[in-house]
Amino acid sequence: GGSFTGVWFSRDGVVPQSVSEGCAALARAPLPLNQLVAVSRESACSRYGAEARPAFYLFRPDQHMAGRWRTFSAAAIELALARAVAKC
Repeated sequence: GGSFTGVWFSRDGVVPQSVSEGCAALARAPLPLNQLVAVSRESACSRYGAEARPAFYLFRPDQHMAGRWRTFSAAAIELALARAVAKC
């Protein structure tokens, strides 16, 4: 879709408030994270290493992974966004 996408992989399908609020803030950043997707499907969570514990992934517009975290950190994601477009 031409934008960076955050994906929250969690078997229970629940997106913590800190993740949704953090992504909303990142949507207003100079390098925006334009979309947050929650995935709870067992096969997808297993493929992305979130079968036991949730994980947050950042995907570039070309669908390559730009970063992965066990806990959400807006600062770390902002840095990964900057690296992905060679701003740092």
